[in-house]
Amino acid sequence: MAKKIIEYSVKECLICQEMVSELAKLKAEGFKISVIDCKKDATKCKLIKCIPTLIIQKDGRSKKIEGFISASEVREEVKKL
Repeated sequence: MAKKIIEYSVKECLICQEMVSELAKLKAEGFKISVIDCKKDATKCKLIKCIPTLIIQKDGRSKKIEGFISASEVREEVKKL
């Protein structure tokens, strides 16, 4: 049951900065975390409308979440996948 999160963000985004501690909690629980800086890698962010955006993936399924979400809310979303 591989759990992965891709976060699309930019350094200057205050909400993105708040997400750092939430993602650290999830990483400590075994989630694989990838962060894409949309300022540095704009081509990967073409379809992203809101910063931050998380793509949560588990067992071949995924869910897109825009805006801030806590680690506990991510855990609940993963259970739904």
